Amino acid sequence: MDVVYNHVMQAQGSNFDVLMPGYYFRYTKTGEFSNGSGCGNETASEMPMFKKFMIDSTEFLATEYKLGGFRFDLMAVHDLDTMDKIATNLHSKISNNFAVYGEPWSGGTTQLNSSEAAKQDNLKDFTSYGQFNDRIRDALIKGGLNEDSSKGWVSDSVKVNKNDIESIILGIKGQTRDNVT
Repeated sequence: MDVVYNHVMQAQGSNFDVLMPGYYFRYTKTGEFSNGSGCGNETASEMPMFKKFMIDSTEFLATEYKLGGFRFDLMAVHDLDTMDKIATNLHSKISNNFAVYGEPWSGGTTQLNSSEAAKQDNLKDFTSYGQFNDRIRDALIKGGLNEDSSKGWVSDSVKVNKNDIESIILGIKGQTRDNVT
């Protein structure tokens, strides 16, 4: 199941804002809502009650709908500790084989400290979850931010370039960066 915990449609007046104004969201130094999601209204996964909400709601969804995994949208907006606690909880209460992974990037500039973010550069700190590989997706189908006319290996293997083939090979190996061996 694809899950989006990194932002809400509108922070002011949302259930989180009504429950505890100024608590569940990140703010810039000038008091504006942080925009790490690219949609505004960035949530603060490092806050204890939002962390608890994420842990409890993923467990509920997994149990209620008999799910086998979650893919976290813009996972780099979330902190490493929260992602680890979510995965650990799901592995212990649902299944040791429960898949937890996400997009290891943000959609804008987040106020979360870079060293604490569940992002690609911090992969070495992912202890019980993984990351989505956009390079293999793009090389296979040319999804993401590529032009509509672009085709990947699945669509037109004759026109696939050497970089796409390399990305597919690295993706099969589970790598998301060139400098990973």
